[in-house]
Amino acid sequence: MNPLSLILAMLSQQGGIVGGLVPPKGEPVPVPSPDQGTLIAALVTALAARQQANQATAQDLPRTGNIIAGVVAVGFLMTLAGIVMLPLLWSRHDGAFFSAFAALCMGFGVLASKFGTVIDYLFGASWGSRLPPSDAGPIFIPPAPKPLPPPEPKEPVETKPSVEPSVEDEPTEPAVDNFPRAHEVIAKWEGGYSDHPSDPGGATNYGITIGVLSEWRGRPVSKDEVKALTYSEALRIFRARYWEPLRCSAMPAPIALMTYNTGVNSGIKRGAEFLQECLNKQGAGLEVDREIGELTLAAVSKADATQLIQDYAARYESFYRSLGTFPTFGKGWLNRLANVKSTALSWAIKTPSQTPSEDRPTGADIVAMARRHIGEDYANIVVPKDDPNYTGPFDCAEFASYLVYQLTGRLYGCVDNNAAPAKADAYTGAWKRDAFALGRIVTVEEAAQTPGAFVLRYPASSSTMGHIVVSDGKGGTVEAKSTKAGLVAGKVSGRRWDIGVLIPWIDYSPAIPIDVAAPQVIYAIGQSNMSAGKITEIQRALTEKGYSPGELDGDFGHSTEAAVVEFQRAHGLVVDGEAGPETAAELGISLTA
Repeated sequence: MNPLSLILAMLSQQGGIVGGLVPPKGEPVPVPSPDQGTLIAALVTALAARQQANQATAQDLPRTGNIIAGVVAVGFLMTLAGIVMLPLLWSRHDGAFFSAFAALCMGFGVLASKFGTVIDYLFGASWGSRLPPSDAGPIFIPPAPKPLPPPEPKEPVETKPSVEPSVEDEPTEPAVDNFPRAHEVIAKWEGGYSDHPSDPGGATNYGITIGVLSEWRGRPVSKDEVKALTYSEALRIFRARYWEPLRCSAMPAPIALMTYNTGVNSGIKRGAEFLQECLNKQGAGLEVDREIGELTLAAVSKADATQLIQDYAARYESFYRSLGTFPTFGKGWLNRLANVKSTALSWAIKTPSQTPSEDRPTGADIVAMARRHIGEDYANIVVPKDDPNYTGPFDCAEFASYLVYQLTGRLYGCVDNNAAPAKADAYTGAWKRDAFALGRIVTVEEAAQTPGAFVLRYPASSSTMGHIVVSDGKGGTVEAKSTKAGLVAGKVSGRRWDIGVLIPWIDYSPAIPIDVAAPQVIYAIGQSNMSAGKITEIQRALTEKGYSPGELDGDFGHSTEAAVVEFQRAHGLVVDGEAGPETAAELGISLTA
């Protein structure tokens, strides 16, 4: 299509000649809209492109092209003259004269344009075929440009400071989370539910008072809710409200234990205050602001830990004695403080230098020595752990401690590890203590696949015994089991355990992975998913055999546990107070039926 024909056609579609570019008399002349402006710009671009193409091929065009261009130009100018002069003549001359003049100008322009179109059709096809393919097609008029979308947000780029902070500016965080071992010490002093009238904290469970629980849950709670508090929720509260605000994770374990104990028992502000006061006795020069900041942590890292523990204990005892409730609770408070202090001091004592690695015993050595004692008798006596020729009897804890001493020359798992080896009393509760304080705690599964590891079940209470065995690394055990069984080889699977323990002075090498089956159902204090009907059956069986559990109420409480303990002791079983498969079989009942 000829560009000028395209112009006229578009002007007609936009309401130009045909639609009435000429307004009625007395009305304002219309102003082109933004769309019309865009259209005109596109048309001018198209004309320029066509003109450039014609110039590029001018040497091939016949003279007829120049004649056509002249006719078309005259037609376009006549049409444009009629449009431009229209408003001027309308305001100064008679309408009839104007109509005749406008018709003449625009009529001639249209005829000239059509004449150019015909001639272009006859001759232009051959010209167009000579143009490059990119110019031979129809003219494309682009639509009005749309606004660009906003840029997508970019990920922030982390930039490093120009100066790296010095090591001294960064608090040192221990690689091991000391919260579990610290709370293990505190938990036995917090106990279960209580509501003593002289206790200002009111109803308390696991050491969480009714006020603290209300703040934690964001609403007032009842005493029944305190009583129903789970131990797992209590642990979350202790960590969030005491351990973390006191920044105990950034302290050595012994100092963290002392500070955490005070925070739990007397408030975190007082725990920080006593620590800062005791640090100042070593020349720290701290402001006692009752907040654990970087300066306090830096002073802790430089302090004499043993002296700091001694000073802290003395400061706390002075505070206890100043309280009006000391006559009522003082004895228990001081016993608790003495226990926490002694534990912290034991943690602060550096482990003696170890034997050179080429001379250190291995886990396989423990297994080999343990197997030489299979078949010996069982008895709850203290054994001479320094006698290499001793051949029994043993109980489980004495046997485990005997093996460790024979191979390392060190006492482990004894009530007093500083006592004479021939008189040191081994106990599963002391094994638990040393595992958290000195040993390397692993999962039961890892212990089952590690030759010479120990697998421990905690004692349920002070009146019961736990149990401990040596792992052969293949899922089997060597253990002093009971007076009825003696020292035997057994297995790890199908029994209830708490932790695996690796001794610090032993070299261990794991064997093949072991799949430890989940234990069978166990009936004991604190166990979940126990059937009240089955508990009643256990109680009835105990009663029939002369071991009264008290009322047959379907509740496995302390009376039932005590009856189980006496029954186990009398029948040569593991005295753990738990009604497992062996105890149930001895009672003549099934736990799964």
